[in-house]
Amino acid sequence: MYRKYDAAERACLLEQLNQQIDNFEAICVGPYIAGPEVTSADSALLPTFVFMTYILPKYFGWRDVFAGRQKLAAWWDRMQQDPAAQKVIEEVSGGLQSWSNKKRWEDLGIVQQLQDNPQYKWAYP
Repeated sequence: MYRKYDAAERACLLEQLNQQIDNFEAICVGPYIAGPEVTSADSALLPTFVFMTYILPKYFGWRDVFAGRQKLAAWWDRMQQDPAAQKVIEEVSGGLQSWSNKKRWEDLGIVQQLQDNPQYKWAYP
């Protein structure tokens, strides 16, 4: 969601992303993705969810990435309490904030694209 796409493709990718988040909700065992212990699944998904929780509400108007996704919401809350995960969250969030400060989304035309194309659905769920 942070690269250059035409509006139709971006809207389609957002819809697919929403479906993929639902898929993660369906396969999440709890309290972590694959069960009672942190695994490589959690480590692999964590940076992606940092991106999503930052970008989707701020630029695409999602009110809550975890709305209706109780298992993922609980997983996210738990991961934010983990000291190793906190370091990843801070690092990725810092990079995203830097991008915002440098107007990455504006420079790529994303902000304007959303304003110019209200016929597409940008916010989920």
